[in-house]
Amino acid sequence: MFAAYTQKSLWQIYDKEGSRPFRETNYNPEVFYRFGGARVYSDIGYAHESNGREDPESRSWDRIYAKVAWVSDLLNFDLNIWHILVEDQGKAQFPEKTEPIKDFYGHGDFRITLKMDWLFISTLTRFNWSTNKGAWETDISFRLTENFFLTFQHFLGYGDTLRDYNNYTNRYGIGIMLNR
Repeated sequence: MFAAYTQKSLWQIYDKEGSRPFRETNYNPEVFYRFGGARVYSDIGYAHESNGREDPESRSWDRIYAKVAWVSDLLNFDLNIWHILVEDQGKAQFPEKTEPIKDFYGHGDFRITLKMDWLFISTLTRFNWSTNKGAWETDISFRLTENFFLTFQHFLGYGDTLRDYNNYTNRYGIGIMLNR
């Protein structure tokens, strides 16, 4: 049994009137049970994701998921399927929240990762066949030190952040990773 926490923060230091220095921060705690071996394993878990804001900017969703992964020295393949339990969309008093998150995030994602000691290249895709909405994300990271990595990211599609779950985004980013 494991517990995990992921936080995604997008900086926007050039926008004084908007939301400087952060555009959006998403918080993603989860618990999951892992079974299988070192090369092939599965996770069954529960995840919550929210942006910690108040209405009308508040966004959150809860889901249960099943993940199957195959790991080698050079490549990883992950298939993650989820069922959404709760999402805070659909509140009539906030028109910007009338479209369900599942319309844009779909019901799962697929990731391929190429791993070398100094370089990782990872591509994630998700798609909702009933709405023709989805996303493509590519990350390239270079080892700086044992625990720090320089990363470049390109995101294209819907759901880059919870704030913009229903907006089409074409974003390039640079950052520092503490773990990969």
